[in-house]
Amino acid sequence: MSKLLQEMQQDNFSNDEDIETDYAESNSIQSQIASVFSVVRCAAHTIQLAAYDVLKTIEGDIKECRNIVKILRTSVRSGNVEISLPCLDNATRWNSTYEMIKSIISIRDYIDNLSHINVNWIFVQNFLAAFHPIAKCTLKLQHDQYIIEDFFRDWLTCELELKKLVSTNSYAEALLNAMKKRKDTLMGNNAFIAALYMDPRFNFDNTPLLSYDQKQAAVDHLIRTRDMINKIGKPSEDQYGNSSPDLPTQSLPQDELPSTSKGIYDILTLHVNAMRNAQGPTPQRGEMAFKERLAKLCDREMESFDSNILDNFRKLYRNDADMLQLMEVVLAIPATQVLLKERSVHFQQY
Repeated sequence: MSKLLQEMQQDNFSNDEDIETDYAESNSIQSQIASVFSVVRCAAHTIQLAAYDVLKTIEGDIKECRNIVKILRTSVRSGNVEISLPCLDNATRWNSTYEMIKSIISIRDYIDNLSHINVNWIFVQNFLAAFHPIAKCTLKLQHDQYIIEDFFRDWLTCELELKKLVSTNSYAEALLNAMKKRKDTLMGNNAFIAALYMDPRFNFDNTPLLSYDQKQAAVDHLIRTRDMINKIGKPSEDQYGNSSPDLPTQSLPQDELPSTSKGIYDILTLHVNAMRNAQGPTPQRGEMAFKERLAKLCDREMESFDSNILDNFRKLYRNDADMLQLMEVVLAIPATQVLLKERSVHFQQY
């Protein structure tokens, strides 16, 4: 796809007299590409917002823990005590607060022997129990091959873990509510639900994870994305947005045909089959045919949540260029803004 964009850009700038017009068109193309790749906010930011929704309600308890850590760091250094130095958090990463409080409980035996420090251990234990699932989910965002659908899988898993704690942990209940609220924002983004729609772990026969309206919105987004791919990279398309297949211009070599035949039409049958194999899969024509193919994605069996979806999709649609290109754009949306920028920059360089 990057090669297609390169060809298009070369054509755009081939005439010096049209530089300004072509530059504006190029910017428009880049803007459309960005709209396809973006999911409003990256997953890392969304889950961080959910955590901050709860952290801001317990600022007093967190501040108390922070002051204790400062005292402990001074005490450990001055006393040359052989224990792990507790860590301080920072304002830009919520999970640094989780790590700070975890570092407190890791030296509880030492703290309990200090008469001048009084830790609210009930708060510490409940906080760690509630934020542990979301901390695990955040940690997975550091993986290089972590796509948005994997993130949503782990988001749902995090919700289930928090649900188990709700009856005994008020922080877990607050986190669960915050995540559900932020999830509504994610599910309102067409690029996000389009990625889920193509993933058989979320879109399958009678799925409870996507509503009818969400499926329709996803299909509309996928068709627009496919039109974008065609507009950028398929110059010889017909009015339906499909490339016209090349017809064979010469007969197959004579030595490919049998010299004798049991039936009068055997040679013709073999010849037509050879022509069919040579031309590859029959191209789908028209938007309706493509919509029907997308609709069939709802009839699949549910796949395991630990499946490698990208590899499975490439194998399943190895002979379907349209679906493969669509998968590369929609299904492989990265879960972090860093990876999204890397892919976008790489794409725009060609």
